[in-house]
Amino acid sequence: MARIMLAIDNFGTGDSALKKIKEVLFSKIGEEVGWIKLNDILHIRDLPSPEFFDNLYTVLKEVGREDICILLDMKLADVTSTLVNVLKHYSIGSSTMVTLRESCSMNGYVNLKESFPDLKISLVSLLTDIKPDECQRRYGMTPPMKIANDITNLELEYKEIMGNDWNKPLFDFIVCSTSEVDLLRKIFGDIYNFMCPGIQDKWMKKNHQTRVSSILNAYKLGIYPVIGSQILTGNPSEGISPEQSRELTRLEIEKYVNRIIGR
Repeated sequence: MARIMLAIDNFGTGDSALKKIKEVLFSKIGEEVGWIKLNDILHIRDLPSPEFFDNLYTVLKEVGREDICILLDMKLADVTSTLVNVLKHYSIGSSTMVTLRESCSMNGYVNLKESFPDLKISLVSLLTDIKPDECQRRYGMTPPMKIANDITNLELEYKEIMGNDWNKPLFDFIVCSTSEVDLLRKIFGDIYNFMCPGIQDKWMKKNHQTRVSSILNAYKLGIYPVIGSQILTGNPSEGISPEQSRELTRLEIEKYVNRIIGR
């Protein structure tokens, strides 16, 4: 299963982003990419985001990777009508997921699911650049307990509203760091998939993420790692090219695969 969520961030133009996506998918690490994550690229000036979205599907078809899913990492937190109106601009299908904040009303969640039955939803409860001590001060809880508390309360609210029509959880994925995964799995079992930003191996320059992990640990945990610069740009300040960083990342994944098959 292709697990990597390729984060397309910090591009000057839509065309340069699409070119880089092609480059990555044609490289050896490309077969590990199962998702394309779109965030600030949705605000690019030269290409309206719905048009970029459609052009991306064209690129995936060109490279023979129509199996790849698209994550609209909008972290939406708005009123019900706005949530629906925003997503009406996109070609939403079963291969599309959107990130929503815990602060959305339950009416917003339900209307979104009714308007886009095939849309997957990922919960963003706590941003990964918030340090544990800041989380404790602001919310009176550790990061995993803040996330678990939001999941529990939202799912209970969803069950109450849906009544006899309830047949599956509200969320498909949960956004968290790798350090929260074990405790969340102890609480919720295998109900949810976990997508984890903050994947930074030892050869990479540290960025804004505070709760970070390696790609090898991410694969051991069986989560979906969100990776951007480690695959897109490498670490030029230390002489690590994008191509070298991709190969180093691939070799770390290979270590995991070899352990699983007993080599």
